[in-house]
Amino acid sequence: MTLLGPNPSQPAVTLEALYFGPIAAKVEVAATLLRSCAHLVMQDAACATLVAELAAATQALQSLLSTSGMTAQCAACGRRADGGCCGAWVADQSDAMLLFVNGLLGWQPAALPDRRPTCAFLGPSGCSLRVKPFLCQDYDCHALSAMIDGADGPGIRHLRAACAAHYLALEQRTLSVLGQAGWLAGG
Repeated sequence: MTLLGPNPSQPAVTLEALYFGPIAAKVEVAATLLRSCAHLVMQDAACATLVAELAAATQALQSLLSTSGMTAQCAACGRRADGGCCGAWVADQSDAMLLFVNGLLGWQPAALPDRRPTCAFLGPSGCSLRVKPFLCQDYDCHALSAMIDGADGPGIRHLRAACAAHYLALEQRTLSVLGQAGWLAGG
């Protein structure tokens, strides 16, 4: 028996669908949640506040990454045939909740490009996600590690931590809101 969300024609989302499976399926789950549930999440005062705080933190981090040269470095790798350290497997580290939260911040889910050696979210101007998977925030790249060790490093580390804290709080609250509204199977 399939559990249904508040709309009888729309199945409720399982935690498995949110966090596991192929990236194309996770993009579809995020797109469905954005169409069906974004308004519910944003009507919740705590979620709305966390989205605003996360938006401010990601904007500040993006600005600092840009001025430090890190965004340009990622964009250069995005133009390489192999994507540098952002290989195709990196997109698989994203989950539907992360993509849903990115959607709340303005990211638009789109069909993923044909399988390629680079991350599906890495383009000519760098990563298209405002909130990155935690794996990506490790900056497992010699060039980026050197930049983080520079003058902007403490600010970058502080903002990464702030983004992570806001994201995790928003994820937890969003799961609660979706569960209470009947959108999580078993929630």
